[in-house]
Amino acid sequence: MSGSSWARRLLGTAVDLSEGESWAQAKSEWRVLYEDDAGGPTETCVCGHEGLRYLNMVGNRITGARLYPVGSSCVERFDDDRIAEEQADARAVRVLRQHAVAGDLDRPHYSRRAIDALHRERVIDAAEHALMRRLFNKGPKAQIPEHDAALLRAVVSRRVMPYLCGAEARIAAERAGEKRGAA
Repeated sequence: MSGSSWARRLLGTAVDLSEGESWAQAKSEWRVLYEDDAGGPTETCVCGHEGLRYLNMVGNRITGARLYPVGSSCVERFDDDRIAEEQADARAVRVLRQHAVAGDLDRPHYSRRAIDALHRERVIDAAEHALMRRLFNKGPKAQIPEHDAALLRAVVSRRVMPYLCGAEARIAAERAGEKRGAA
């Protein structure tokens, strides 16, 4: 492991909590579980880097270990296209989650990535995904037929909002009880 001492701390901690015995073996075991917004640069990464605003929870899919908070730069240290995609998905869902908690989850707040992430997470099924993508592609100011608008309201109120608000509650509980590097 080369690089700065903060990078060595992150990589060493991740390897210690992995089945793989080297960084090359261990890094593929990790995935981004979610991204959180501290509201300002107030947090410290597992590596020791200070001044984080956006905090990622990463989890080891084999051992069940979790690391929190992990900064965006440290997530990039995993040097894996899959984890970069997961981080981008987590960021898109975080934006939706923030709007949901604020009671302001309208069409303009959705992105293709967020809609696709909700589908990958099985929050919405294939038909709901197709509906949301079709309506998103019309643009935020486009008029949509009342039938489609009613379907969209149903999907958002029955599936998306409960998921996003439930995720916010789970994240708050994990944040309150999480110990750095604890399994």
